[in-house]
Amino acid sequence: MPYLSALETPRVEALYKSPTFTLVPPWYLYLYSARCWLLQLKNSAANVLRETWLIYKYTRIVTTNGRVNVAKVRAHQRKFLRAIHRCVYCDTC
Repeated sequence: MPYLSALETPRVEALYKSPTFTLVPPWYLYLYSARCWLLQLKNSAANVLRETWLIYKYTRIVTTNGRVNVAKVRAHQRKFLRAIHRCVYCDTC
């Protein structure tokens, strides 16, 4: 039996010949990628807002014996900068 590509197998050929088969239109792919980008942007913006709140919380509200927990503040500052970077570049979609 000769080697057949994936598109030349009988099952796939029957699928392409069926009357209900349609290819995905290019505008659908554009809308899908735009929606993906928009959801990612909203998520990144929410991460920025969350991290700014946590920085404020650990510098102003939550103190132990009148002292700020510097390690937690630094960790949230790093996460804040990471969230800004993801919000600007949107590289996961």
